[in-house]
Amino acid sequence: MQLFVEQLLNGIATGSIYALVTLGLALVYGIMRILHVAHAAVYSIGAYVGLLFFNLTGSLLLAVIGSMAVCALVGVAIERFVYFPLLKYPPFVPLIASIAILLSVEELCRLIAGPQILTFPAELPFPEFHVAGVTVTST
Repeated sequence: MQLFVEQLLNGIATGSIYALVTLGLALVYGIMRILHVAHAAVYSIGAYVGLLFFNLTGSLLLAVIGSMAVCALVGVAIERFVYFPLLKYPPFVPLIASIAILLSVEELCRLIAGPQILTFPAELPFPEFHVAGVTVTST
């Protein structure tokens, strides 16, 4: 029973992340009619900035707020300086620009952070809680 509850909660958490990504993609496509492939690049920038802020401050709340602010600025910059000038062209032109942004950000992150996998510390300040007699921890 414990394994089932743990996997159920893992599935809910992973599904929530997928839902947020999908909602963001649907929002951009619904409003601008652009397939925003660079959406993944904005998420990866948020992850790297969040890890940087967490390592600098030790506060998860500041890391989340800082990464949200940086992602918002990056999103506005992409819209203003890349997508907006390309709206008058056929739909494949902004798509190609979006792919170029994705590849550029991916390589920039690799050059800055290195090729190794970076993770948040396992000792994040989340309390244990109990669900259906099962203890759930942050790890």
